[in-house]
Amino acid sequence: MMPTNDLRMLAKYQTIRTVRQSDGAELIAAREVVDEKLCVRWNVEEKDPNPFKAPVLRWVGPYATSQLIKKAQEEGYGDWYPVPENAEPDATDYLVN
Repeated sequence: MMPTNDLRMLAKYQTIRTVRQSDGAELIAAREVVDEKLCVRWNVEEKDPNPFKAPVLRWVGPYATSQLIKKAQEEGYGDWYPVPENAEPDATDYLVN
């Protein structure tokens, strides 16, 4: 399990995901590193079992790590986990905000 308050640890994974327990909706975020001197950004895909609901993330990404975590928590999502196919952490200490 990966705690959502450890932003630096989240940035070590290429792809992370979280699930909302109330309805099974899932967010999958892929790390985007433009330059190692800049903060990590995330491109997000939402998989919602109810296709007629409004999207959770109402603004266009990529998102800062703190924005992603905050918005997901506001919408009832829990802890973030690495996606199994990309579960090896990167050794690079990326910048986050």
